Amino acid sequence: MLTPSIPTGFALLLLSLAAPAAVDFNREIRPLLSDTCFACHGPDAAKQKADLRLDDRADAIVPAKSGAIAIVPGKPEESELIKRIFASDPDDLMPPEESHKKLNTAQKELLKKWIAEGAEYKGHWAFIPPQVPPVPEVFDPGPNSSPGPSTHLFSNGSSPKA
Repeated sequence: MLTPSIPTGFALLLLSLAAPAAVDFNREIRPLLSDTCFACHGPDAAKQKADLRLDDRADAIVPAKSGAIAIVPGKPEESELIKRIFASDPDDLMPPEESHKKLNTAQKELLKKWIAEGAEYKGHWAFIPPQVPPVPEVFDPGPNSSPGPSTHLFSNGSSPKA
């Protein structure tokens, strides 16, 4: 059995204490809405119900004819979407039973967290230009560690170039 070293254990502890990552619309929310909501509240006007589009932020954050707002950024408790996905009355519950779609508790909480964070929408990933990540700093652990590739690569005083 492998036992983590003290530095490894400390690193794992720091990772566990780190702030939770923000909810990513394209990775977590769009697939969820696409699977459970877009059939009735997506871009297809012929199939759209309640004149509500959840695929477009501009439409999702304006009041409906009833006055209810599907998504109130930063205020999940005021968002009709949250009220509907947590509803106990089958007439109010979304997605409706006849859709044969269900949201589990974790998915509901994820939608709630996303709205609490401001309900940021992003364009489809295929239309977002790729970003070059920053070049990481070379880690120098100090004199008490075993030499690694960076020791040999930069022993002449040079530094990595971006």
